[in-house]
Amino acid sequence: MSYRPDHNGMRALAQSPQMSRAMQQAAEVGMRWAESVAPRDTGEYAGSFRVAPTTVRGGRPAEDRAGARLANDARHAIVVESRHHVLARAVNIIEQAR
Repeated sequence: MSYRPDHNGMRALAQSPQMSRAMQQAAEVGMRWAESVAPRDTGEYAGSFRVAPTTVRGGRPAEDRAGARLANDARHAIVVESRHHVLARAVNIIEQAR
């Protein structure tokens, strides 16, 4: 038996709606964690997380793949991030959710 990679099949999987949903679900796990540890001086930062579908460039040759973005839209998010690194720390949680 020999294995021959199906590059077209892998490309289709990486760009599929199902993969997009899986990436969004992982980002939502990170969002719930971020909301739970976010500082709550005013509550604005903790209530301003969002997940959105996106595409990422990756692979060889470089091709678009389904992805998700976790962001915070609070006016002072940059200040909170510089002190608490909530989004940066959420990456570890997202990686574990895969």
